[in-house]
Amino acid sequence: SGGAYNSVDSPYYSWFKFRHWNDDYVSWWGIKSLPETDEDDPGFREYIAGVIRKWMSLGASGFRLDVADELPDDFIVFVRRVLKSCDPDAVLIGEVWEDASNKISHGGRRRYFLGDELDGVMNYPFRTAILNFLKGGRAEDFEDAVMSVCENYPAVNLNCLMNILGTHDTERILSVLGGKSGDRLNRARQAGVRLNGEELLLAKRRLMMAYILLYTLPGVPCVYYGDEAYVQGLKDPFNRTFFPWGSEDTEAAELLKRLARIRRERRCLADGRFEPVSATLGCVAYARVSENDRLLVIVNNNPHEITYYLPQAWHGSACLTGQSVTECSVDIPAQSGTILMRNAERGMRN
Repeated sequence: SGGAYNSVDSPYYSWFKFRHWNDDYVSWWGIKSLPETDEDDPGFREYIAGVIRKWMSLGASGFRLDVADELPDDFIVFVRRVLKSCDPDAVLIGEVWEDASNKISHGGRRRYFLGDELDGVMNYPFRTAILNFLKGGRAEDFEDAVMSVCENYPAVNLNCLMNILGTHDTERILSVLGGKSGDRLNRARQAGVRLNGEELLLAKRRLMMAYILLYTLPGVPCVYYGDEAYVQGLKDPFNRTFFPWGSEDTEAAELLKRLARIRRERRCLADGRFEPVSATLGCVAYARVSENDRLLVIVNNNPHEITYYLPQAWHGSACLTGQSVTECSVDIPAQSGTILMRNAERGMRN
């Protein structure tokens, strides 16, 4: 009874944008059940500040702002100020699908990374680069896409990127890597789409490579629930299916455990530089380098094994992922990847 829809005297009336009370108001993308708020309203901001302080007091470590490119810059500045007053190390992530360093929306060029707004964004450009490469794209294009983000984003923001393969807004990564798409299919037809045996095997191999890339590129890996259990599904709501408790495939989860362990142990994966090494003929290689730590990542997307001859600086490397390594080369099976670390003695000499 105290809501703005029911009374112009409501304390919440000024939060909303009525063209004509109460049957005509601004709503998100015209969806009447999602009325837009006035982010400049003092009462609304006071309420949001209370929400932030409440959740931070309960142990939250930060927030993700949905559709950040439709929020005013001043409001994002306000949210950051309140958040950092609770915990200077709290993180503020924004949902931005494009290159956030030169995004234009809300009537102008956004200033997400000028130091007073976002710490990072959802890294859809990396997702696009990974999918394009693993589905048959050029290795050179993958390297160019990654380098574009690394060169455009300040280091502090680059290291806070939310690296993703699947989200609540995308089709399931396994289905995508298996060649399925919900485009031009109604819901009834999408509901029955599943990968056949050959498609499933291909998708699983591609997903393993995708996870190696996700966990070793700049930023922080984020796995959408169920992707690690090989859940399939196309567009919403089929990408939000239940987790298959008790019948999940654990193969990918075991790889993620190993990759998570490597990330925890290797400083260069937290804030090390990204250095491209090679990109050609279906194979990409790059190094992550910090002052006292470095790793070499090689992903072979070819349908056959390759022998990758190591640069001089990486001779004598040790393999963290189980492949056969000689003094100057490593054998990488078809559609798989490897992570190498430099020999400690050689690392000190170099």
